[in-house]
Amino acid sequence: MIRRNIQFLALSAAVAMSLLLSGCTDPLSGAEPFASGEVPVEAAGYDCTPQQGKEPAGVTHEVAIVASPTNTFVRFSNAVSTAEVDLRDLLGHDGVQVSTVLGDGQPMQTSRSWVDFSKAVFQADKDKAVNRALGKVRMTYYCSVMSKDQNASAYRPVGGTDFLGSLQVAASTFTHSSASHDIVILGNGLQDVGQVDLTKGLPQDASAARNLANTLKSSGSLPDLTGVKVRWFGLGQNDRANQRPLHPIASKSLEVLWTEIIKAAGGELVKVVKTIPYADPVATSIKATPIVVPAPPCVFMLTSDDGFNFAPDSATFLNPAKATNGAQNMAGEIKKSNCSGPLYVVGYAASGVDKKDYNAGAASKVKSIASARAIAFKGLLETAGVTVKLVPVGAGKGPINDWDINGKFIEDLGKQNRYVEVTQSKPEGN
Repeated sequence: MIRRNIQFLALSAAVAMSLLLSGCTDPLSGAEPFASGEVPVEAAGYDCTPQQGKEPAGVTHEVAIVASPTNTFVRFSNAVSTAEVDLRDLLGHDGVQVSTVLGDGQPMQTSRSWVDFSKAVFQADKDKAVNRALGKVRMTYYCSVMSKDQNASAYRPVGGTDFLGSLQVAASTFTHSSASHDIVILGNGLQDVGQVDLTKGLPQDASAARNLANTLKSSGSLPDLTGVKVRWFGLGQNDRANQRPLHPIASKSLEVLWTEIIKAAGGELVKVVKTIPYADPVATSIKATPIVVPAPPCVFMLTSDDGFNFAPDSATFLNPAKATNGAQNMAGEIKKSNCSGPLYVVGYAASGVDKKDYNAGAASKVKSIASARAIAFKGLLETAGVTVKLVPVGAGKGPINDWDINGKFIEDLGKQNRYVEVTQSKPEGN
């Protein structure tokens, strides 16, 4: 098989050289996915058949990479480039087992390989080993957007994208219980098939997202992600044409949904990168069904940037004038919406401490602070003229993971957890 592949690649190279010398143009270069330059013409000669090398002794890390190049996402190579620093950090160790998963409507494992430094003499040798592993991610992408006419071994992707199923397949690639386990997802999280079919309705707020995650856990629908750290690149990203952009509430609900699903499965979403440099996805990308994003009827949010900011460990606004102005603006929105009560004023707070110190006592303190802040903001809304019944709720720590990879509290991340949400949905557990 290997000799046939080498012969085929050599023949492809000879044909390409012949075309170049004769002044002719490769007919593939005018068709997508090659015409845009997104996929090299040479990929037509690649073998997409899942291959497996020889496992080295002593696997200490296992990494699974989910690739979901849909037509509702941005150009996929931009997502790979954005994630490359993190991928190199995860793969740059001896004894890493790396698997790739195609996150389409019926996820499948597409490769398994290892980063083996045992024969490396120079740093360049190690770099080559890591590059080979990264190449598997690109191969998964290339082989999902080429047609069988262009490459006989190309995949036949199933329409849609199943991120929950992808997490299940990714977890199944872990075969060494003593190794550390990481999953990297490249995709927008807008699942349109399976048990998290968001075409049936996107959670309108953080509370509804938590309810859905808890329902999945109760029904036994979650994979076992015990001890797994997940990094997500492109969550909520869209192509601006097939998929309507998410408004801030919908974007946060989506992040809360996957944060809570992963948490309920025993894992932890340690990093989310929402900003991928924009470019249109290649025309032959996997076809996904757009998610309807209705305007939130009775969901309003105020962040620390809008004045929902307090002195440490207190319910005293740092900038009372700014907070009052923010409450007045929200009161106007509530009045225009004709929302009926009761409305829940749900306060969130940052962890405020390193992860090792965030015990039950710390969590109780954070919930108490969040409750006091919700009560304080309720007062501002009533002063601003809100007449419907308002119920303050202290939800505790916000949904964003505000610790770095080493468990140190990061203020810039903690800031994202300091917000208030006014909604008709009663928060889970309150």
